[in-house]
Amino acid sequence: RSVVDSFGRPTYAFGEVQELGTGFETCRDFITGTRPVKPKLAVHFSTWAWHFFEHQPLTYGFNYLEALLNGLYRGLYERNWRADAVDPAVDLADYSVVISPFLPALDEEGLRERLAEWIKAGGTWIATPFTDIRDLEGAKLRSGPYGSLEEWGQVFRAHECPIEPKPLPLRWSDGMEGEGSLWQDALEPRGAEVLATYTAWPNEGKAAITRARIGKGQVVVMATLPRPEQLLPFLERLFTEAGIQREWQASESVLAVPRAGAGGQGAVVLELEGKPGSVTLPRPATDLLSGKRYEGEVALAPYATLVLKY
Repeated sequence: RSVVDSFGRPTYAFGEVQELGTGFETCRDFITGTRPVKPKLAVHFSTWAWHFFEHQPLTYGFNYLEALLNGLYRGLYERNWRADAVDPAVDLADYSVVISPFLPALDEEGLRERLAEWIKAGGTWIATPFTDIRDLEGAKLRSGPYGSLEEWGQVFRAHECPIEPKPLPLRWSDGMEGEGSLWQDALEPRGAEVLATYTAWPNEGKAAITRARIGKGQVVVMATLPRPEQLLPFLERLFTEAGIQREWQASESVLAVPRAGAGGQGAVVLELEGKPGSVTLPRPATDLLSGKRYEGEVALAPYATLVLKY
């Protein structure tokens, strides 16, 4: 879209573009002198997997991007967990927890070998259904249903069952009842700790979610995907155990990105969905756009933007 129409007159967005330019100029030293603070949590995104599921959806109605972005990533940021979306080629050394959602092949850019070393060094790896089940040609693995998950996860996959249009009840190790979705692999522990168990035919009594220690790290195998109301709290417990803490408290539609560098410390705060929100600041800060000083809980108008410097 242009900011000037074919008659040479400003379009409706002209003022907004001017405002944006003024804002960048006002915050220039801070923005150019800082970088986003790297989170300790990463989520794998693979263009190979994206194309793979276009040709092998595996279960009816599965959409890789929808499941990854709206089924997982969106839930994390709505609960104030910042995560890097990383290609399988990215070095994992800076991360404490890595989630590999729906990642059929672990062999892009030597990920399998690098992942094994990272786990042994202390990383927490979380594998969802459809992870580690194909080679880079999209073929099933000759070694078994998984490439490394049975060995690393210390489990035996007895059989698999696509999800039918009926509830898939689970029971967590603390006795809480839940429900799986998407897929159901029946696991038998071979040294793994069972975190959730199927409670209905055909997998009654089989493990649904397990955890295994490898070196200083751990592998969490999710053979089914819990519903969001239990999946996200479960992931949060794993994050906390790995030493990751929420940096900010904010409304579901608010994204707060800490920044640091030679230009100082602060954050950029955005309301993303056009509705009133709020953010609680960890310390007093000045909004470089308005010059206002804020502390504690700050109310945000729809689409509000704050560039905060401590």
